[in-house]
Amino acid sequence: MNHPKKTSTKEKDLTPESKPQPPKLELNDAPLPETTHIQELTSTLQRLQAEFDNYRKRIEKETEDKKQLARSNVIKNLLPILDSFEQAVKTDPSQGLARLYTQLIDALEREGLHPIPTQGKFNPYQHEVLLTEKSNQKEGTILEELQKGYTYQGNLLRTSKVKVSTP
Repeated sequence: MNHPKKTSTKEKDLTPESKPQPPKLELNDAPLPETTHIQELTSTLQRLQAEFDNYRKRIEKETEDKKQLARSNVIKNLLPILDSFEQAVKTDPSQGLARLYTQLIDALEREGLHPIPTQGKFNPYQHEVLLTEKSNQKEGTILEELQKGYTYQGNLLRTSKVKVSTP
């Protein structure tokens, strides 16, 4: 017995043109949930990459700053020895001692140590007044350097100790 297949009235009434079609996305429609999720993950990844890059740069800078501070401390500890060496050269200007002193100064200058100039007018940021003397020079003129001051990599290590003129 062959029974004719029963069809519902709904199927009979639907023609191919009238069958429901999947929704077509228009450019103005909201993105699909998967697309939104991918965009969120991409955004999170980009933020994490930027944060990590900033962290890496900060650590590199902190490491370099610590190295710079260590070098600065070593050179600062050498300054009293340098002063003694300079006094020895002034006391006994033998050729050998003067040459060694010059080589030491040259090596430290290559590392970034530079003496503070003491010619001209007193600068409170670079000079420290230890003595004053009445002079016919303009007030505040440096008359004599008592102890050299130095900068290292542009930063003040020690002020120059000076004698300045007063009216």
